[in-house]
Amino acid sequence: MTDLFGFDLQDGLESGHCALCFAMARHTRRWLDSVWKEGRRDPETRKRFYASGGFCPRHAWLLRELVGESDAAIADLYGHLADKDLARLHDELGRRRQRRRCADVLRREADCSACTEETEALPRKCVFLLELLATDSGREKYERSAGVCLLHLVDLLDAAEHVEGDSRYLLQDAQRRLSELRGRVADYDRTRDYRWAHERRQSDRQVCTEIIEQYVGAQPIVSPPTHLRRGR
Repeated sequence: MTDLFGFDLQDGLESGHCALCFAMARHTRRWLDSVWKEGRRDPETRKRFYASGGFCPRHAWLLRELVGESDAAIADLYGHLADKDLARLHDELGRRRQRRRCADVLRREADCSACTEETEALPRKCVFLLELLATDSGREKYERSAGVCLLHLVDLLDAAEHVEGDSRYLLQDAQRRLSELRGRVADYDRTRDYRWAHERRQSDRQVCTEIIEQYVGAQPIVSPPTHLRRGR
């Protein structure tokens, strides 16, 4: 197993969603929880947090959700960030003449650290999934599952080039899934006509959601574990 938490992909294949979306969502929640409990007092962690202007919108709100009611510590952390930004604004407004673009005053020095973590973790997840797909049992499980969304298929194909994964198999599987969905969309469209409305099945109404998910995945798709909802 190439990743300590590669078993998340096993759960992802049983989730009914893109296996990589599922695995990455769980990985990010676990990482944020670890940073919050163990790293937020670490000087280097706080330095990266300030350099990036906190977390990006997605990860800032995710952290807020994970911490739950004990949000005073988040407010305090962002309060210190506000102190630094107020100092920068004070210095800039105190200049006799502006020597740079106003936007540069609050331009950040680094990317969101949670985004960076996801960027580094995704290739590991892809390699583990490719290793799983190198086995007959792995392919059988993959074909019964929702597979991966097309966004993550690109990442999986990129990884396959480096570890000699079976790219043709991945493309053929994607073709099969997309063809089936396209057929269902056409059938759903046909049954909009009153002459064929009696043929519409309840499951047909889900095809719009399913084809969007096939392209971009579903968010959010992993509820936070119970212990992550408790106050700190």
